Amino acid sequence: MGDFEDTFGAGADADSIVDGYSNDYNRASHVEKANWFGNASTEKIESAIAKDEFDVWCKKVTHQGGKRGSHFLNYSELEVWDKTNKREHIRRRTPTGGFQVFLFGW
Repeated sequence: MGDFEDTFGAGADADSIVDGYSNDYNRASHVEKANWFGNASTEKIESAIAKDEFDVWCKKVTHQGGKRGSHFLNYSELEVWDKTNKREHIRRRTPTGGFQVFLFGW
């Protein structure tokens, strides 16, 4: 543990320190995670921004009473579901592909 003790001091609680860093990472936005180990590429930052915007949209819809429904990998799957669905819903393309549906009136 020499290097660890040199950095954090003798008697440092390794589990607590690792948990702290893990919690910080888990709470970080996608953009912060993209830059976690240095400056990310423009493409990676743009992708992270899209994921953060999608997360905000999902939270807003949930706050407005929507319940997360199915995720469809492509429009063809969504179209089949759409033909039989009678429930009020909204949908949005996800940043990683496919479509996310939120249902209302439950």
